[in-house]
Amino acid sequence: MKNNICIIFISLICVFLSVGCGGKKIKQKTEVKNDMTLSQEKRDNVGEYLFNADEMESIEISAKDLHKRKKCEMSTEITEGETLGFVIKREDVGEGISMKVFSENQSIDLISNLGESLEEEWTGAKKGFFYQMAACDVNGDGEKEIIIAGGNKKDVLELRVLQVKKNLELGFGEEEEENPQLIKRINGGYKAYLNDKRKICVIDGKNIVSYTVF
Repeated sequence: MKNNICIIFISLICVFLSVGCGGKKIKQKTEVKNDMTLSQEKRDNVGEYLFNADEMESIEISAKDLHKRKKCEMSTEITEGETLGFVIKREDVGEGISMKVFSENQSIDLISNLGESLEEEWTGAKKGFFYQMAACDVNGDGEKEIIIAGGNKKDVLELRVLQVKKNLELGFGEEEEENPQLIKRINGGYKAYLNDKRKICVIDGKNIVSYTVF
């Protein structure tokens, strides 16, 4: 009788351990899978913006509203004691779009000063497109970076990350004097988010491509 009880007890322990290990393995596979792919439900609920993060300040405006000469603006503290304003609007003359950051005494248009294709590609506020400016602490150092993005939330996304330098006037010139300074270009996919590992993840179809910014 005692032998039978021992056998039953040992069998139960083996079953328990087997289920526990099996559950752990399945969970690990799921976590790895979620780093690479997202279900349709999760893709739909990543966030309303082109770029999304749990903690950020952001403005976004549609091409439709830009054509109506509407604008979107905000202000936020980038570093301790330093507040910047943000505004997205149509240029006063022509079809261009401006994304400006400004301090108490200065103002600079990020699109026209990046020295790349955004100014040409975003001219005219394309039908179905959205344009975003965000302030977000990408690397977790307590200071916010600037994110600008344009896309249609379907199959086009262009995103740039810029770092604001302390105690330096806003402006573009030699590389060491650029403020804010461009530190990351991301093209492709249709939405992006900052994950808990401080990587920018871009949703591209069913796949996720992650980018290390710093």
